[in-house]
Amino acid sequence: MDLRLATLALLDLHGIPYVEQWGQGRAKNIAHLLDEIEEGECTLVIGRGGKLTRVLDVVLMRIYCKNMVLVERERAFKDGRDISRSLDGSLAEKMTQGETCREAAIRALSEELGVHLQPFEHDLLVHTNTYRKLLESVSFPGLLTERIVRTVDFTMPEKYVHEKYCEVQDDKVTTFAWIPWSERPWK
Repeated sequence: MDLRLATLALLDLHGIPYVEQWGQGRAKNIAHLLDEIEEGECTLVIGRGGKLTRVLDVVLMRIYCKNMVLVERERAFKDGRDISRSLDGSLAEKMTQGETCREAAIRALSEELGVHLQPFEHDLLVHTNTYRKLLESVSFPGLLTERIVRTVDFTMPEKYVHEKYCEVQDDKVTTFAWIPWSERPWK
């Protein structure tokens, strides 16, 4: 059976409301989940109490420069939705299967900010913590999500600092900007 059809059958079997609730408000659509699965960014497992659970590894970056910290300001979707998130860091990136924390952080800097580190700068990425978080998914209502979060601190060299950064994707534009350290949303 095709992976996409098997995933839809699994969602139906567990009564997940992907037709009724996904793709509205803060929720992503079914194509997003299918892409995550195909790209190795998540897996679906039968979790606690027999509940269908989306499991993913995430690198959460906290990016600093002098007395400033980078934060995600806005996510503007092409369908007209504007969604702001309160992250515990500057940016979060789903890891792919077999990818190390450092490799994911380097990829995130490149894809989301257009920052292409030189190999000698890789040591500026410091893995500080790993923890698990189980929660009801905002992105995919009805699914539990278990995140294995790897926190990485990064002191950005001044040569890469811009007033703001924009990541343009097929379905959205995400904007990042610097704020004073004292106003950071995490402690």
